Amino acid sequence: MREKNYIFCFGCETEYKIWHTEFENENIEIISFTQQEMENKQRLREITEDILRLLEHMRPVILFTHAFMDLNIEKFYLSLPPQAHIVPVGTEAILLGCGTADPVHVEEINKYLLYSGTDNIISAGNYMRRNLLGDDSIVDITPPRTKPFDGIFSFDSDEVYCSFSEFSEKRRYDTYVGMLVNRQNWVREDLAGEKELAKCIERHGIGVIPVFSNAGANSLSFDEVMDAYFTTDGNLKIEALINFQMFGIKAKEGNTVAEQSVIEFERLGIPVISPIRSFYLTKEQWLEMMVPISSDMPSSLITPEMGGMIEPVIISVRGAPGGKSEALPERAEYLARRISKILGLRTKPNSEKKIVFMLHNSVCAGVEATIGKAYGLDAFESAVKILDKLGSEGYYIGEFPETGEMLKSLIMEKKAFSDFRWTAVEDIVSSGGCLYQMPVAGEYELFYNELPEELRDYTEKTWGVPPGEGMVLDGNLIITGVRFGNVLVMIQPKRGCYGAKCTGEVCKILHDPACPPPHQYLATYRYIERVFGADACIDIGTDGSLEYLPGKSNGLSELCWPGIVLGSTPSLYAYNAGVINEGLVVKRRMNSVIVDYLPPQAPAPMRIPGGLFEE
Repeated sequence: MREKNYIFCFGCETEYKIWHTEFENENIEIISFTQQEMENKQRLREITEDILRLLEHMRPVILFTHAFMDLNIEKFYLSLPPQAHIVPVGTEAILLGCGTADPVHVEEINKYLLYSGTDNIISAGNYMRRNLLGDDSIVDITPPRTKPFDGIFSFDSDEVYCSFSEFSEKRRYDTYVGMLVNRQNWVREDLAGEKELAKCIERHGIGVIPVFSNAGANSLSFDEVMDAYFTTDGNLKIEALINFQMFGIKAKEGNTVAEQSVIEFERLGIPVISPIRSFYLTKEQWLEMMVPISSDMPSSLITPEMGGMIEPVIISVRGAPGGKSEALPERAEYLARRISKILGLRTKPNSEKKIVFMLHNSVCAGVEATIGKAYGLDAFESAVKILDKLGSEGYYIGEFPETGEMLKSLIMEKKAFSDFRWTAVEDIVSSGGCLYQMPVAGEYELFYNELPEELRDYTEKTWGVPPGEGMVLDGNLIITGVRFGNVLVMIQPKRGCYGAKCTGEVCKILHDPACPPPHQYLATYRYIERVFGADACIDIGTDGSLEYLPGKSNGLSELCWPGIVLGSTPSLYAYNAGVINEGLVVKRRMNSVIVDYLPPQAPAPMRIPGGLFEE
């Protein structure tokens, strides 16, 4: 039996996965090391000792990339005896000057890995087996197969297009979105989530222009990609960009990556959408975990948020053999619906757009006293000012109050708010506070039956069968608010209790992490999305209740209530800039675009003559 050979991979994770799969029965031990291992001095000593033992009777192959080049690791490579076949991968690694393999072999291996793709990586492995490990069983080695570093591609063929015009000749749509993916995933054909999302979007009548690039390495830079593939005659042809290339924008001209991202996105002037593609979680792990996005957090949440990207919906997880991804079709369809509505905001005339303003209240602190709560903001006056601005932009808003105080008085006069305790539902309807009476039979039951069975069961254990007890009149669920043309001003429906008792028997606390929303809560948002047909919902004020409904804290599933309740309606949220941690909850659980407002300044201390503050 032939003696086992060894290939050590430092930073060549993709290559390691393919070689490990292809050569596992070829008497070759392929070992990969993580950045964390290499940063541990004790582990470095152990690796060095292992390699030195092997060098007593063989010459292992050692590949490393520039990602593994801090001071200690540089010393590690330089300390290895010249008997080892040390192969630097990439220009930066080559410049380190510690490679010991024949330069001809280094150049050829780098060609394979530069163009990449499963076929080239397998050929690189065979090349090393033949030329470095002396495996005479390898006779025919395919030369490196050249592949482009950027271009428009097709999910259904090997074709690569050089321009938007060339691609759109074959796929004609009235509206397009762009999709930017990493070249590495394109050459590996590891695009299950991206392909599923594109398919879902196109079912909504929107064309997808998929582009791959190498994030500026041997390919066009981000801004050059935008100009080359999404633009014709100086006109941007896409209404949104779906960006899977988290680190495609580079710092330049003294700007950080986040600052440069904002500059690039402002230049485009379109929404930039950042779905989550988990490289660590399997589907089973994602479903089980309440905080699934942790290892993926820097690339999936923090970096996109800092750059101004939106819609962090998970669409793929780590799949089976080879480490390729597995699509999540339900999540892809959910995101496709939301993208369709976002594009409607860009393409529909302002006069036809329908908008909902959602004001908050603290239901357990007294309904009428806390309506319109917004920490550090006059919610009613803000709503009136936004209404006035919308009117000047061509939105149909009819007649609306001139001041915030008048708006508040109108809402109170009409009793246009949900209440299960102090205000009879008959009074709400007779006072004019009812926007819509939703029949359970034939309407709400259709919406309700769309819920997964386990959520329906839990809702009924908590609130009873539809319609429940709260905000019900003659078998109809009462939806409250006031209307001004195509704009509704609503008070967020009650999240908490039924009935007049407050003993805990029928009270459900506002932020109970396990308590589902009452039937009228779900009915209100289904009215907004399906009956009224809102193009967007604007929450005015910090700390509502929807973002705290039960479910995962990020990477939500179809069993998580925030996404279920909000549905496909685009969400904008006026939020206190001083409450950053809660603002992140809104971004990650409601997919909201945050519009910050500044906290109020504290009043200057009173100066008392001769007192403590007297100068």
